[in-house]
Amino acid sequence: ELAIKAISPTNYQHSVQAHEKLALNFARNELIENEESTKDLLLFIYKIEELMSAEKDRFNIDEALTVLRLLSTKKIDIMSVYDKKIIPLSSEKLVSFRDLIDKPNRGILFGKKSVWSDDCIRQDYRVISVKIKRELLRIKTNFNLEKLEFLDKTVKELSRRGYHKRLQLTDLKKNHQYYYMMQELNEYIFGRLYNHDEDDDVREISLGISDIANAWTDGWSYITVSRPTIEGLQNKEEAIVNLWEILCHEYSHTTNNTKEDQHNYSFYDNYHDIVSKTLSSLSHCMKYISRKFLKEKYNF
Repeated sequence: ELAIKAISPTNYQHSVQAHEKLALNFARNELIENEESTKDLLLFIYKIEELMSAEKDRFNIDEALTVLRLLSTKKIDIMSVYDKKIIPLSSEKLVSFRDLIDKPNRGILFGKKSVWSDDCIRQDYRVISVKIKRELLRIKTNFNLEKLEFLDKTVKELSRRGYHKRLQLTDLKKNHQYYYMMQELNEYIFGRLYNHDEDDDVREISLGISDIANAWTDGWSYITVSRPTIEGLQNKEEAIVNLWEILCHEYSHTTNNTKEDQHNYSFYDNYHDIVSKTLSSLSHCMKYISRKFLKEKYNF
């Protein structure tokens, strides 16, 4: 129990009970409320909040957000919680101001939980929950945290397009005919489109898995299609069109526009050109590619 004096012109004592949230119990007939007394009371409450935060070792996410809001309005001093883990990352892990300032790793940016944020974390970036962006920017200004620097980039811009992994064909559980259909489309359509006298024009088809892409390429030697894409195809007509579109898309990525997953003028110019040149071949593939043809040619 704490004694509070000089809140009002008289010197009554008031009981303060500090539980999970601070509760102040005042007898109605004893409190003389005015602007000055209210201000003094609020300052007292913030001091108690500051003291409780400083003495607390572990915070859950809701408690951490409460402390950050107090900091953003400069109700408590940052040094009282500088080493406390109260800043949520996109993964909901909590870190301290000291963690961010002393160990920013490759840089600090904001993002929500996503495959892009996860990939940035794998690249050793610090990704802070976007939910507290406004509060954290205010705190930086309030307390002149010049060493707390944020990258002017989004997680999508810095992501390497998610998690990619090559798989063996034995990892494909069903729809093997559609994987071989993609091989055939690649050989028949793009094998004819590109000059065989030049190296590395026709790319190798492989199977993989990704948390973000249905296919990806290095821009010159291979195209990898994700297992869920192949296993999700329902019929021949759907498969031929979808796989042709994927091949057109990936062939439109070259070493000039693939490094950062750019869909720029170069990409769309390539895409328009490839679609125009391969559309007639696609109609022929509709006629001759069948399950029987694929089984005989690829022996599966």
